Amino acid sequence: MRSHHRGLRLTSFAVLGVCLAAIPGVSAQKVPFPGGKDPKNPDQKETLETLNLPEDRDAKLKFKAVLDYIADRKEEAVDWERVTGTAQALLDMRSDSFYPLEEKKGGKVEKRYLSIKDQTNKTIGEFPKLGRQFYQTTFGPLADALVKESVEDGYDKLKLAEASQRYFHTKGGGLATLLLASLNLEAGNYAEAAYGFDRLRQRPDSDDLLTARTLFKTVIAFKRSGDPRYAAEAEKVWGELDKKLPAGGLVLGKRAFSVDDLKQEMDRPVEMLFGKLSDEYVAGRYGNASHTGVGDGGTPFLDPAFSVKMRYNLESTQRDGADWVKEQVIYAVNSLKPDRGQVALPGFFPVTAPNLILYRGFDGVYAVVSKDGFVAHGRTHRAGELFWFTPAMGGAQSLMSGDDRETVRSWWMNYWQRTMPTLVFENAQVGSLSHDGKLVYFVDDIAIPPQPQMFNQWGGMQPPGMSMGLRGMTDYSRLVAIDIETGRKMWHLGGLAAAVMTEQEEEKSTNAQLLTENAIFLGPPLPHNGRLYVLYERNNTIKLGCFDPHKLILQPAANGKRAERCPELIWVQNLGTPNTKLSQDSLRRIQPAYLTYSDGVIICPTNSGAVIAVDLNARSLKWAKPYNTAVVANGNDMNPGNPFGRPIRRFPGDGMGGVQPLPNDRWRASAPIISGGKVVFTAHDADRIICFDLRTGDELWSAPREKDDLYVGGVINGKVLVVGKKAARAYTLAGDGGKPAVAWQGLAIGEPCGHGVASKDGLYFVPLTSDPDKPAEKAPQVWAIDVDRGQVKSKTAFRKDNLGLDPDYQQNQRKELGHRLALGNLVFHDGMMFSQSASHVSAFPLIELKKREMDRLLAQNPKDPVGLFSRGELLLDNGKIKDAVADFKEAEKNNPSDDIRRSIRNKLYIAYTEMLRNDFNAGEPILAEYKGLCEIAIDSEDPIQRQQLLDEQVRRMGLYLSLVAKGRERQGKLTDAFDHYRQFAALGDNKQLVPIFDEPNNMTRPDVWARGKIDTMIRTAKDPAVRKPLEDRVLADWAAVKSANDLGRLREFVKVFGPYFEAGREAQLLLAEKLLTTNNDEDIREAQVQLMQLWATADDLPTAARAVESLARVMTRRGLLEDAVGLYAQLGTKYADVVVRDGRTGADIYGDLITDKRLLPYLEPARGAALSRYKVEQSTGPSNRMIVNVFAVEAEGDLLPLLRRLRMNLEHNPNDNSFTLRVTDRTTGEEWCKFGGLQSILYMNMYNQNQGGMNYRIAQVSGHVVLLHLGQYAYCFDLAEKRKLWDYNLFGNNPIPFVNGPQINAEGEELVVSYEDNYKLRLGRSAVLQPNYACLLTRDGLVALDPQTGQKLWARSNVSTNARVFGDARHVLLVEGGAGGGTSKVLRAVDGSAVESAPDFAALVTSPSRLALLGRMILVGEGGNGSARVLRLVDPTTGRDVWKQEAPATSLVLKTLDPELCGFLNQDGTFEVFESRTGKSLLKAGVDADRVDAHLKDETGKFAVTKPLLLADGERFYLFLNRDPKPNNNVPFYGGVSIIRSHPVNGVAYGFDRATGKRLWFTERLFEAQTLLVERMDELPVLIAAGTVLDEQTRTPTYRVAVLDKQAGKLKYFKGHNPQQGLFQTMIYDAKTKGIELFNYNVRVRIVPDDEPK
Repeated sequence: MRSHHRGLRLTSFAVLGVCLAAIPGVSAQKVPFPGGKDPKNPDQKETLETLNLPEDRDAKLKFKAVLDYIADRKEEAVDWERVTGTAQALLDMRSDSFYPLEEKKGGKVEKRYLSIKDQTNKTIGEFPKLGRQFYQTTFGPLADALVKESVEDGYDKLKLAEASQRYFHTKGGGLATLLLASLNLEAGNYAEAAYGFDRLRQRPDSDDLLTARTLFKTVIAFKRSGDPRYAAEAEKVWGELDKKLPAGGLVLGKRAFSVDDLKQEMDRPVEMLFGKLSDEYVAGRYGNASHTGVGDGGTPFLDPAFSVKMRYNLESTQRDGADWVKEQVIYAVNSLKPDRGQVALPGFFPVTAPNLILYRGFDGVYAVVSKDGFVAHGRTHRAGELFWFTPAMGGAQSLMSGDDRETVRSWWMNYWQRTMPTLVFENAQVGSLSHDGKLVYFVDDIAIPPQPQMFNQWGGMQPPGMSMGLRGMTDYSRLVAIDIETGRKMWHLGGLAAAVMTEQEEEKSTNAQLLTENAIFLGPPLPHNGRLYVLYERNNTIKLGCFDPHKLILQPAANGKRAERCPELIWVQNLGTPNTKLSQDSLRRIQPAYLTYSDGVIICPTNSGAVIAVDLNARSLKWAKPYNTAVVANGNDMNPGNPFGRPIRRFPGDGMGGVQPLPNDRWRASAPIISGGKVVFTAHDADRIICFDLRTGDELWSAPREKDDLYVGGVINGKVLVVGKKAARAYTLAGDGGKPAVAWQGLAIGEPCGHGVASKDGLYFVPLTSDPDKPAEKAPQVWAIDVDRGQVKSKTAFRKDNLGLDPDYQQNQRKELGHRLALGNLVFHDGMMFSQSASHVSAFPLIELKKREMDRLLAQNPKDPVGLFSRGELLLDNGKIKDAVADFKEAEKNNPSDDIRRSIRNKLYIAYTEMLRNDFNAGEPILAEYKGLCEIAIDSEDPIQRQQLLDEQVRRMGLYLSLVAKGRERQGKLTDAFDHYRQFAALGDNKQLVPIFDEPNNMTRPDVWARGKIDTMIRTAKDPAVRKPLEDRVLADWAAVKSANDLGRLREFVKVFGPYFEAGREAQLLLAEKLLTTNNDEDIREAQVQLMQLWATADDLPTAARAVESLARVMTRRGLLEDAVGLYAQLGTKYADVVVRDGRTGADIYGDLITDKRLLPYLEPARGAALSRYKVEQSTGPSNRMIVNVFAVEAEGDLLPLLRRLRMNLEHNPNDNSFTLRVTDRTTGEEWCKFGGLQSILYMNMYNQNQGGMNYRIAQVSGHVVLLHLGQYAYCFDLAEKRKLWDYNLFGNNPIPFVNGPQINAEGEELVVSYEDNYKLRLGRSAVLQPNYACLLTRDGLVALDPQTGQKLWARSNVSTNARVFGDARHVLLVEGGAGGGTSKVLRAVDGSAVESAPDFAALVTSPSRLALLGRMILVGEGGNGSARVLRLVDPTTGRDVWKQEAPATSLVLKTLDPELCGFLNQDGTFEVFESRTGKSLLKAGVDADRVDAHLKDETGKFAVTKPLLLADGERFYLFLNRDPKPNNNVPFYGGVSIIRSHPVNGVAYGFDRATGKRLWFTERLFEAQTLLVERMDELPVLIAAGTVLDEQTRTPTYRVAVLDKQAGKLKYFKGHNPQQGLFQTMIYDAKTKGIELFNYNVRVRIVPDDEPK
């Protein structure tokens, strides 16, 4: 034996021999990567690598047996037949395996993993001469036969590789190695050739093969390989060649080459290395097999030559899925928070082929023609035309269009809850392709895989109702091959297995279909040299398979399946076993493993913590390297991430294992890159970027992944480019002595929206959402980075008004969405830059190529229409609009083709739009032509495209009308502006919102916007001479409408002029009168709506009075007599002196009511609900009544008598967490109506903050309409009609994405629900209801709806979700900020436009001094501390006080639970109550003079009242002189949650008659440290208080309940209970019996009528 081999055996196998003692019967085992626990660190968590490498114990025992057998025997005594047979059996194994080798490096023990086959070949090469001869004699004939077969088959490389690998140390094996290396040299595969020649040189007995010719080939391969190790070795080989060179030189062909000739040939420069020349076609990820592809491209002209939307297939069977995908993409993109580092990159990577761009969509694979003039299938095709489409079963659109969509939707919810909504377009597994020029390959996998918790403990799927097809797709995927010319499916691998194969059957089988059934393919295959390499996982084992994709074998029918053709299996190699099955590891499943190849080595990422290299020529494992470990979980850990007690995966930086959301800080769509004999490696579960040696796997250098890193852009000119969320940097590929070497860093860029592309001139083009220096513009960009210098060489911005989006997306979100979807992943092809985002694929011409072609055409013919058009495009892009127009017009004169003519019209439209925007006056001469350009030929037969063309025409015409209207208004031509605004109002069907060109954050219904603009125009026209013609025009129109007696024309007039113009108000009154005469219920309801709006918006008393009078008559007609009387009563008070109708005042009309017998019953004062005599009863023990989660809903707004009579209760249904709104009649106790199934994200106990029940208001009222804000949902009801009008999801149409649930906090009258993304729901201040609109603050901004229909009126996207919203019929007000600060904004209610002149009022709203918001008014209580105490009502639109009241500085502001009341308490015991809206004094009174000291001061004589509370009902005021609680009153509180509205009290209480101000009664200590029930204050005859206090006699805590008569102040009940029994849970009021019942689980207190005689 040779000494160096003996050394290897002693170092590498001595350890192996100790570990693997020859134990009979030991079976093959899988040995994990090193992990475990450090014995020196007992607190360290035990770890285990996440991939178990293939280790065959039998193979290792055989190999050891060979070594041991020959180690101590002379070669003559060795049984060479047994030894060589055993060694050959190892080489003949179908799959290679690893064995670990421990080595000491730098004092540390490192473990390497080496190939059994590779080491066996080395061992055979170290046999003594006798052994090698026996090996040649035995196996040489087999090798010769295989080589001969290869030659006869045209030098079949795979057969040569097999002979080289299996029989390397035979003459035939050596010849096969030589032939294979020579073939690679001729093909220009220099690195592979160098590897083969070097291997041949290491082989003993190769002198006969290493001829001068072979040595010269070796030198050429070494010199041209690009590998510095081979370059150095080339000099040695040259020395060997010089010795063997014949005297006459080396004869090659018919020529003899001298030494100098050979040196000249050897030094000839070549450029045949991957990455040096441009790659003509992008066949897969990063362009080529080594992932170093560069494109023949340059700076793009970012105006799409064509754009194809991803939602292309909109057949009826796919419509539901397409709409679902659109909604998810919209929400996912809009939910991103870039300021928190949230970035989403599309997982769709297009590939290119001659004349085609190929890409994955949400439902399959598309081939689109990439340039005009492509002739195929008997006709000429245009660029952008769909060439073919092949469906995929697992696409998101396909899944959501199928029968199992509800099951898939439930899976999707798990991703939402883990904040992974971008999965819908970031799943690169279903977004990747590859091709070999003949076939296109893709993995048809399930786009939304179930998460691990969806599986039961046996690994099966939980939902029993799903179809077998979907059930199977969770456990397998398919590899599909389609013809690149037709899109026809040629074959597929994988699918559901009909029967389970045994290991022995699997080992013997060559049936590719059977061997891939029940497999999940890990990524797109890698085509190379006519073979197809693919990673897949089957039976929990990762395998690398090699197939011949073009040699199809007819597999016979079996197990109920029909016979079908599938590709021939060449070989397969096991790579290891992950700890978690791929079908149960959704995060690994959605990360494709991209194979990478170069120099005879294929790199196999596993996404399981390890990367493995395979030698393709030797068909053996080469090396394996770990990069991540998993925490070993407790076997009893049953958290959702570890339901089976197995070791669990984690991401770098995770403190815990289990199913985590896919981290936002991770490498995106990672793929290894091979360059210069090195592997640059990243993975989604790796926290580093690592550079390995391609041949040995040695780690050359690594660098930690920085927080903002996104992906490696490529290896360009020896530099590794890393692209981050805000910056880019580069490392030198060579490193610095084992350490990373930064070439440059800190290059600031914007937020990437996709993966970029490298060009052959060393530039890297990266797509960005916007310019970071101009974020407000939101213009997508492509920046060119000079990778050598670390500089931005150029910046190209997208055309502002042409984002190329699918109109559905653009209509919904416009720029907010568009700047993130306009660009995506980039490739160069056919002189274009192609981009694929989550919404569309676009083609952009390259500026240099465009200029070159333009110059060529114009040089040939200065009038060439194509050349003129191209020059015009470039001029337009550079802002030279007039010059561009001139070229377009000239091109139009020179007989352009129909396509060019259509393009000219589009560009002229864009140019004219810019001209009119920039200078309307200068652009007036083109107005007529511009209007013509707004008309589009509706020539498509496709109904969807036809509708899109119609929508575009409406958009263009709307832009034209708004431009002209605003331009005329600026010119002072108000009448002309008026006409164009009127035309704008009639656009479309007035059901859709349209964008406004100079209001980028607004979407408005056309008639709504026009009404607002006309109103503003009239109000701001200060010059009477300018305003009068317009007013005359409105009056003339009104006169024409009034005389026409046309109800339709009258309605249209009202729609535009409504309550904002004098003529409009008259029209509303006339319309109401006419509707009253139709005797149609719908018309009468419409009349009520018109009059309610007019009343709310009227600026003058006469108009308001007329609206009230007409409204009263409407109520009478509708039979709502109590409301009619209530309105007439307002005429008799508020409008008593106003002339209303026929010369009669409001008082006159009210006085006439006595003659209407229908109304007489309602003219009498309403009787109070209080009992005249009652008694209090108590019972203890378990209650037989169910405690129902019910609480009263107190509405905000002016209540008509009907709604004051009705009581609203919200009932929680614990079974489904839904709510029911139950409405009852207070007077009869009968149910009025109910609305069930109301949804909310909030549970009942969330409504109970600080044990005070729901003291904030979630309902608003306008007329008979109630707006209920219930968590994420808003519901609108008409209580008079007893019907639900509409509902609105404030989150849109998507589920709720949160991980830990929202935080709930009570802030005054608001309940604030805060989410992780900083979105806040403010119950009580996120909605406004008025007669003319309902305004809601949603995740997407502010939206105004029609209260009757729910139809959108307008929407604003630039509104913070943290804002408070309030307002009245004319204005919507917004405030954002903390205590005493923030920002404010006033919007016009009519159209959502901003009122620029409004002062800042944020401090008033956010300050603690703010007492109430009344419509748009702000009630403020200020002063004290030496300044006068002030109450004032502020109009924030003007900053002026509506009224103001002052009191001494020492006084206190009364706290009231009714925002309609406010007041002061003075230190002398006097107090005054005011009406909040008017400042009118309602009551002046005071505490008893002789009790001022006792009731208001402490023992030291100091004023002790701190928080005086004023409550009221219809007959009395109640004043509570609350003091701060005593500091030493440490009474324990005993639990329970109450949903009864209550308020803490602690002090003396007084009762006053509301009408006379007379003091009725007072209490002394009854209400100390108590909670007062304030629910149904108007209805109850008593005050009820309860609280835990310290019993004065027993000195123990007791839960004391007190019931006090409201009228006389008499104590009716006073008793203590066991405090552990908790608070009262529910209060029930029985309107029929007038009884009240309070109870918890053990105590019941009843207040019932006392019918017993006195």
